[in-house]
Amino acid sequence: HKSMLERFRTDRLIGEGAGKPGKSPFELRGGRADNILFLPIAQVALVRAVAELQRQEGFGLKEMIKCLSFHENLDDLVLRSKTAPWFGILCDPIHGKIRRQKRYEDLCVEMMIYLLGGGFAEDRERREKLRDDFFEARMGATEGDEAMAHDLSGSLKTKEAFRLPDPWSASE
Repeated sequence: HKSMLERFRTDRLIGEGAGKPGKSPFELRGGRADNILFLPIAQVALVRAVAELQRQEGFGLKEMIKCLSFHENLDDLVLRSKTAPWFGILCDPIHGKIRRQKRYEDLCVEMMIYLLGGGFAEDRERREKLRDDFFEARMGATEGDEAMAHDLSGSLKTKEAFRLPDPWSASE
């Protein structure tokens, strides 16, 4: 017998009506289980980033959704890909486990603001701090005494050669 909670989840949230079998969460996600937007930590980070962009920059919600949808189709919202910015921020680059600590949520917020908001064009200090934090989050090896981190090509780079991703737009 299913518990009441299991029946509620199946019948109300996933199912198409009481007693009818519903779709699995994987099916609801369109087969894209590795999308960061299915993680509560990324959902909270996105809400915080959107609020900040709307408050400070006056960005429209429709434009941000269009931009996110465009980049989701490019697999830029994948969690465990070294070519996506969330690798290292929300996913431990060594163990592959999801990072849930507040500092990574804050880094995720900052990266989302950077990507959706045009890249901190007027704030070099903020951009450099993000680059340093991003490098540290993606560190995966050392070469001699020098730390190395995965850049968005998946290659290991020194801190001097490491770059932030280009800010996002809704089209290429």
